[in-house]
Amino acid sequence: MTTSIASNNFRQWAVAGILLVIFGLVAVQYHSSPAGAMMKHQQQAQQQLRRALSWQQPPPGLFSYCEHYSHRCQTLTGFLQQSKVISFTHISKCGGVSWIRELKRLAGIKVMPQGEAGPEYGLAYQNELVQEKFGITSEEDIYRLIAFRNPREHLYSQFRHCAYSDFGKGYSPVFPRSHEDSMVDFETWLTHYWNTASNDVVLEQAPYHCYHPVNMQTRALVLNHKNPAVMLELPKNFEHDLTQALQNYWQYDFVGLLEFYKESKCLLFYRILAEDYNNNAADLPDTIPAMKQYLQESCTCQAASADTPATNNNNNALSDIHFDHSSQGAGAKSNSEFNVPFDTNIMDRLTRTDATIYNFALHQFLREMVWLEQKLGRRVLCDASLSKQESALSYLGIGSVTRQYQEYAE
Repeated sequence: MTTSIASNNFRQWAVAGILLVIFGLVAVQYHSSPAGAMMKHQQQAQQQLRRALSWQQPPPGLFSYCEHYSHRCQTLTGFLQQSKVISFTHISKCGGVSWIRELKRLAGIKVMPQGEAGPEYGLAYQNELVQEKFGITSEEDIYRLIAFRNPREHLYSQFRHCAYSDFGKGYSPVFPRSHEDSMVDFETWLTHYWNTASNDVVLEQAPYHCYHPVNMQTRALVLNHKNPAVMLELPKNFEHDLTQALQNYWQYDFVGLLEFYKESKCLLFYRILAEDYNNNAADLPDTIPAMKQYLQESCTCQAASADTPATNNNNNALSDIHFDHSSQGAGAKSNSEFNVPFDTNIMDRLTRTDATIYNFALHQFLREMVWLEQKLGRRVLCDASLSKQESALSYLGIGSVTRQYQEYAE
């Protein structure tokens, strides 16, 4: 009887051991498969985001946010004065040309860079140049600005520029542009930076004499380089320096988002002239009445819902600029038609840190918009603008961008 019980126990343990081995083999095979790699990437991305949002993050209340980061909820004093220098970090394909044109209309020659199509320096590199060129000795004499973009849209915009613009065709004749369907070439370009065997990014892969797409927005924050957008080889460990990227993020006095370009512009204008918003003196600089007109006519939800929005009113000297220097060729889809027919895992893995930075910036932007709306006593970030981005931003894990805005507004 005892022998029979022992034999049964042995068989049970043996079966359990075999099942455990089988389960382990299946798990290993799954995690090495594309589906497993995607799940692993998604888990890592969520961990990055949680770490980012907990990093020096104040409580969700607006007062706490503005108390912790007062330089993001206050007037940009002296923005229009000649003693101040406007340092804009131009990240390719993030609306930089439009922003530089806007800033030059406001501040003239003290905007850096002056060139609309470049140069596109990294933050640290430009900090040194600003100090040398303008003889800056105090941080109070510099205002730093930057604009970010939805990473998936950013990838496709880089591709379109390299594939179809006159610049791209002339500078990069080897770039993949051989198919009538641009999505085939888009996938070819992305997989150039992907190791199928390891299901991971190849950081040291040289680009096609054009943009290097791996976390381009993060590179502008963390690499001391004169042109981080087209680096031939990336440092193997730079992607993991999220803490440094977030620390550098807070160096900026203003952060705009391309997806909310008009609303970002409203926020900037109000912060520039807040002290003069109710000042009707005749001796104010010419740009102040124009900014006031823009805020009053364009920064409302009534303007956004009108048949002829005030933002398109050319009578205003500061009417919106939207510049697209990526001319389309045969087979090129516009970003408004952007809908990839292939696995997006590669796209998201190439921009994992960019997605974390963008998501972090989006949370801060929503808070700052609520602050602006409280100051103006009206909605500026309208339901239509939020709804337009719901689908495009859902992959970031933010949930509903409308609901997130509402939580900050409560």
